[in-house]
Amino acid sequence: MRYYNIFALVLLILLSGCKSCKKELTTADLIAQLPPETQTGANTFGCLIDGVSFVPTGTGSFTYPDYPVIGGYRGALPPVYYNRTNVYISARQPYLSIDLYIRNVDKIGIYQLNFDTNAFPNAFYPQNYGNYTYATATTREQECITKSSTYTGKVEITRADTVNRIVSGKFSFKAINTATGKIVDITDGRFDIKPQ
Repeated sequence: MRYYNIFALVLLILLSGCKSCKKELTTADLIAQLPPETQTGANTFGCLIDGVSFVPTGTGSFTYPDYPVIGGYRGALPPVYYNRTNVYISARQPYLSIDLYIRNVDKIGIYQLNFDTNAFPNAFYPQNYGNYTYATATTREQECITKSSTYTGKVEITRADTVNRIVSGKFSFKAINTATGKIVDITDGRFDIKPQ
């Protein structure tokens, strides 16, 4: 009986030690959870938010169509009706969204997110921005937007097909909640969008 108790104690110590040996995910593991970088209009989106992977699932509400990602190429509002090369993308899951707005996306290349601007739809024709919003059912707890030259980002457009309305690219940005000072770091972003 004494040997049985010793064996049970050793086994318990070993098993409890294994719980602390749980493998932590590396950045490469987290990036592997994101959708691949494609250029086919697959309507995919993903990124890391403060080092945690984010792939939109949809809003789960009746307020918006329950698409995980909406947007793409869109026409501008007055006074620039002719401009059909602005891109607005909104990736959503319940209480969390990431939005990108980029003006005049008519070719591949780097587009900076470094302006002071309001977000769409509060601004009819905003400057380029990245926006992160986390909210509860009753209130917006944080809304963080790229601001001026301090909290900036960039979008690398890898496909700018204005005929087939497909826009694809990679992005990263830092955003600040100007009310609280909270900063959010969005990295390793990718999207491949064709308006539904």
